[in-house]
Amino acid sequence: STKAIALVSRFLQFARPDEFKFRPIPLNPIINDALAMCRYQLTQAKVQLDNRIKESETSVKSDPHLLEQVFLNLILNAVDAMAKRDVRQLTLKSDLSADQQSVEVSVIDTGCGIPSKNLERIFDPFFTTKGVSGTGLGLSIANQVVELHGGRIEVSSQENQGTTFTVILPVASKKTT
Repeated sequence: STKAIALVSRFLQFARPDEFKFRPIPLNPIINDALAMCRYQLTQAKVQLDNRIKESETSVKSDPHLLEQVFLNLILNAVDAMAKRDVRQLTLKSDLSADQQSVEVSVIDTGCGIPSKNLERIFDPFFTTKGVSGTGLGLSIANQVVELHGGRIEVSSQENQGTTFTVILPVASKKTT
């Protein structure tokens, strides 16, 4: 639709790395803020939250508002995916990579899963399985934002079992004195 194209065009125009406020910031507050914004939807959808985000001083060089939108999108997508499921559990967990060069944050749901034929397209602009209730822009924009931060999003999914989205972001370099 023309409205959706204008929205993506506006975002891409806005998405210039030099215009963002990238700074080293701990990732935990960003995730916690996104969770706080979703608290109502989680409660209404009767989703059980298992928050395994580790308390950490590890920072990523980021624009916190952009990353918050990424986690907000992933959490709300998980809530949607679990709408017709008996077991509705959302697990969030974080870990440093083995080489301690990146932070991995996983958003794991017990939802309907993503059919394998759709997995390769989920980050394509305008691709949606939500019909008229979705624009197909959320994951596309989230992926672009994570790439802007020097990271990537990995996904694994099994139909009728659930989906895991893992956001992998480089650790901010520590200043030496």
